[in-house]
Amino acid sequence: MPRRKKDQLPAEAETELQEELETVEEAPVQRRRRGQEAAEPGHPQMDAGRRAALDKALGDLLKRFGDGAIMRLGEAQHMNVEAIPTGSLALDLALGIVSDLGWNVVASDKQSGRIEAVDTTFWFGFKDDVVVRLRGTANSTRIDVRSKSRVGVGDVGTNARRVRELLRRLQSAA
Repeated sequence: MPRRKKDQLPAEAETELQEELETVEEAPVQRRRRGQEAAEPGHPQMDAGRRAALDKALGDLLKRFGDGAIMRLGEAQHMNVEAIPTGSLALDLALGIVSDLGWNVVASDKQSGRIEAVDTTFWFGFKDDVVVRLRGTANSTRIDVRSKSRVGVGDVGTNARRVRELLRRLQSAA
């Protein structure tokens, strides 16, 4: 029962709704026995009007956005995408680890060897900023990492754990 006057349907709309519900209830349910196929394999049975509307909509989408804009359920298309190296192996490695940790990479600069990312804390969803700077020396790479919470005074060691995890993974990958 509606609580407010504006939630109530007009009498005609309520009668139409009731008639539609009765028609749906009276419609025969077509069940398939085991081993019987639907009208089109992989597609649910549908009346001609709906099928025509669906085909028209799909045709419009293909015309507007081109091939590959629509993927049907169960249809798998794989693309081979080449990796785009930055020219710095250490930066590529750090970018891969940062992505693997689930951080959102905001910026990456090959010239300065800097990666800026945002990590979201698990419990409260706070955004923490992380900056990684890689500087090449004669035979090694110096890594500076800074992690700072945007909200609050203390972070209960989250930033320190984040920095240690990144450095641990970089150490084991090198």
